[in-house]
Amino acid sequence: MSLVMDITLLTTILLLFFTILGSAEKILRYMPTEFKLWSDNIVLNYSFAMDKNVPYVNVTAKVLQEIKQLDIHSTGDIIGKKDPSYFFSYNTTYSICELLAWKSASPIGMFIFQYMKEYGNLPDGCPIPKGEYGFHNIWLPEDPLTATLPEITFDVNIQAIATTVDGSAVNKLILNDFWKGEGTIIDVPAVKKSVLSLIPKTMG
Repeated sequence: MSLVMDITLLTTILLLFFTILGSAEKILRYMPTEFKLWSDNIVLNYSFAMDKNVPYVNVTAKVLQEIKQLDIHSTGDIIGKKDPSYFFSYNTTYSICELLAWKSASPIGMFIFQYMKEYGNLPDGCPIPKGEYGFHNIWLPEDPLTATLPEITFDVNIQAIATTVDGSAVNKLILNDFWKGEGTIIDVPAVKKSVLSLIPKTMG
């Protein structure tokens, strides 16, 4: 093998090596380690699946009775793995009906709504008709900036409270999920940017 071929081969190997190194980025990936799902199967039948190797999420929600009002109540604790003094608790309730209406009130809301609909189907607003909704193979947003955050564990409870159109259920608990998990800094070969990072290019 000639010297030129040796140099060419070595250069190719080095370029490939540094290309691989250069393409790897650190991100903070959130993954559940344990979760318990419950839905009442009277107003809502709900399922969730997630690929642990890549952050793909699949959610299917079968609405069995027309819903007039739907609220989500969520509580949780977030604790730093290395520093327990890094601690955050939250307790919040928000209206799904108001979020669905946001698409008509804000260009950003419409953009996010259309982005979500690429992966499935969502109700257009309230009341929510009977039917099957959800999204499949949607990628959870990730960003290299999250690698500057501390690694964490989390413990979350998510509840859905509904009032049906016919009044057969008023402020009825139709979903009650418990999640445990962690956020761990990992290397990934490529980062798929979050939906919010696309807004300036799309809206401009």
